[in-house]
Amino acid sequence: EVFSVGAIRSRTGRLAALAVLHDVRAIQPEGGLVTVRRIVDDPEIEEAARRVVAATPVIGAIHMEFIRDCSGRIYLIEINPRIWGGISTAIYSGLNIPLLLVANELGVLDSDESVYRPRTGVTGVWVAGELRRIATFLSRMQPIRATNALAEFSSVLFSADSVADEFAGGP
Repeated sequence: EVFSVGAIRSRTGRLAALAVLHDVRAIQPEGGLVTVRRIVDDPEIEEAARRVVAATPVIGAIHMEFIRDCSGRIYLIEINPRIWGGISTAIYSGLNIPLLLVANELGVLDSDESVYRPRTGVTGVWVAGELRRIATFLSRMQPIRATNALAEFSSVLFSADSVADEFAGGP
């Protein structure tokens, strides 16, 4: 399993915001650009992210990627001092990242000890990526896989807690 985690580290060094997104699906079955991400509550991934945030000197937005192997071990595979790809999904779920970053720069984010979090269960769908995924199956002459991919795309896109997130997966 792959998880994208977005965090904000305040000017005083505390964790101020945290969003854990489970990478549900990618264009290629073996991985790559993510087309569907879901905001989840995963205490183990959150704890790993807290440790990383505590150990980094970065102030502001931090993007981390973790994998959980089949035995349940969690590994940090990437960290970047930037806003993450699933930001639109996080914003849609109630975590206003741009506002929190401005508050951090103004020094008002540390006026309380809250850790801001998004509403879980919200799914971001990179529509162009999902369509590219379906087209890939068609170009490989795999009509059954393309039909299944279209059904998966439709069920996710039209569910109550989904948002068309053109920035969820890639360019």
